[in-house]
Amino acid sequence: MEMRCLACGTVKDTSAKEVYPYPDDGVACDLPIEPLSVMDCQGPLLKPAGTHSDWRVVIVCHHCFHKLEPDMWISDRCWESLNPVTPFERLPHPLEEEHPGDRFQVEAYARSL
Repeated sequence: MEMRCLACGTVKDTSAKEVYPYPDDGVACDLPIEPLSVMDCQGPLLKPAGTHSDWRVVIVCHHCFHKLEPDMWISDRCWESLNPVTPFERLPHPLEEEHPGDRFQVEAYARSL
């Protein structure tokens, strides 16, 4: 299946694995891995009282992942620092909890893009 990086717009074949090109990033893998990664992105923290922050997911290629330098998740400001082709408001929402196995599977978000 072909999907695009939501940051730079590069189209990747999700069935074609790639070797991560930035060995100093701490991604300990010499074997080919998925060409796109799914990460959580936290929306603006300044929200009206009683409301929760809006969470979305980002789907990024290895090059954009490298630019983000993520920890467990990224913020909307971090996402915007890439000048992404997909603004935060158009990012998909995380999958519902009844599908926990699909939560970080790129193909699971194909319908919502």
